[in-house]
Amino acid sequence: MALTAKQIKDLNSAMVANSRANVGNLISGFTDAQTALAAQSLVRAKYTAIAGDATADLKDLVTGLTGINGWIVDIYRSNVKVGGDVVVTATGGTLRIADGSTYKITAGDVFNYIVW
Repeated sequence: MALTAKQIKDLNSAMVANSRANVGNLISGFTDAQTALAAQSLVRAKYTAIAGDATADLKDLVTGLTGINGWIVDIYRSNVKVGGDVVVTATGGTLRIADGSTYKITAGDVFNYIVW
């Protein structure tokens, strides 16, 4: 939501306590930043591993994004967060979760992830 020029002018005029403050311009910049942030692609989802994922030792999660800049992944087994050396990588819009040296994908593991 962008402010109109009149709204900016009115806000600037209202700042009589500090003649150098341009609050209207600051708020306008903030709302422009909000609009830009809202346009940022973000996907959050949950996937439950099946036997085939365990056999393959990996799961590719297609996110629908054209590219992934970052991610957060939490894995739960029997409602307990799994630690270990799970391997998470991204190529294009696909997030890959794979076995590490100690973590092994098991049917029923729940992958909660956020990608951007």
